[in-house]
Amino acid sequence: MKNNRLVIAAFTLILSANIIVLVKVSYNRSQISQQITLTEREVYQRYRRVEENSATSLQIQWQTPPDEDYGYYSHNRYLRLSDTTLSKLGLKKSCNDDNRHHKIQREAWILLQQNGLAYQTHLQQILAKIELQRQTINAQETRDKKSLKTLNDKAYKAKNKRSRLYAIAVAGNKESLSAAYPEQENTLIVKGLISKTNHCNNKIRINELYLNPLHISQEVLKESVKKNGNQVLPHHYDLNIAVGALNEAWVQSIQTRNQNE
Repeated sequence: MKNNRLVIAAFTLILSANIIVLVKVSYNRSQISQQITLTEREVYQRYRRVEENSATSLQIQWQTPPDEDYGYYSHNRYLRLSDTTLSKLGLKKSCNDDNRHHKIQREAWILLQQNGLAYQTHLQQILAKIELQRQTINAQETRDKKSLKTLNDKAYKAKNKRSRLYAIAVAGNKESLSAAYPEQENTLIVKGLISKTNHCNNKIRINELYLNPLHISQEVLKESVKKNGNQVLPHHYDLNIAVGALNEAWVQSIQTRNQNE
């Protein structure tokens, strides 16, 4: 009798938890507050086979605009903020060498933009740097030939492979970002985790976006698998993402795209 009660209690607990999750998901999707379309350049899947558990989880690849102190890395995470923004986030510029490696972390709202001015500016900077170096090398030298090939590879990846999703602004609340960037297209405002070390500058590091990992519902998953055989995602695709009433994102649909589009 005692064992039966334990089984019933465990079953009731699991059922209640599932109901809470379903209600939460339903409420979140009852109102769409944001939408954005990303591609295979911004969203990737580590395992493509349906049999893998990770087949329904996607990872969003993003970066921040380049900074002269960090060079032109493909996945920069640093962003320079104003004194006012730092103060509103409860952070400040510190020049205390004794505590330089002390890290302060905060939750914050982060504005992401897809294929916008930040990406275009970054791409032009890379191309200008490549052109400058191309003019100074001797194409007859073996070392310079390798250097030129490396530069061309970087240019190709920036144009055709790297993510075009850039984190361009940070604030303590979502409303501030919406008011500051009212006309920006292809944007998404998400919550994340930032940090500030006691270096004597106004840079923060974006450590995490609460957008990751991004899960695909079973309905969208089945539809995609039906279209693409035994693969969740085709080689080239548009991923339509929505954010709901609880600021949680989900994949609305997956559209196959031709390689040249």
